[in-house]
Amino acid sequence: MPDAHRSLEQFVWQHRDHDPHGLALLRDKFPDVSMSEAAQWVSSLQKIKNKIPDWYQPGLQFPSSVAVEQ
Repeated sequence: MPDAHRSLEQFVWQHRDHDPHGLALLRDKFPDVSMSEAAQWVSSLQKIKNKIPDWYQPGLQFPSSVAVEQ
């Protein structure tokens, strides 16, 4: 797994309960993380937690946000 993807995955899991829109405020602290992608992943993870709790675990390969909506 590339370092950028691993950093993003770790960031998302650590911030999974935060407001996805507020993650942009952390951009300067985490320059290696794409905040737009992180916000999308956090949003998806929050939906998965409610809709498919068995999937809610570290290492989840994030589906597109459209797939989570379905």
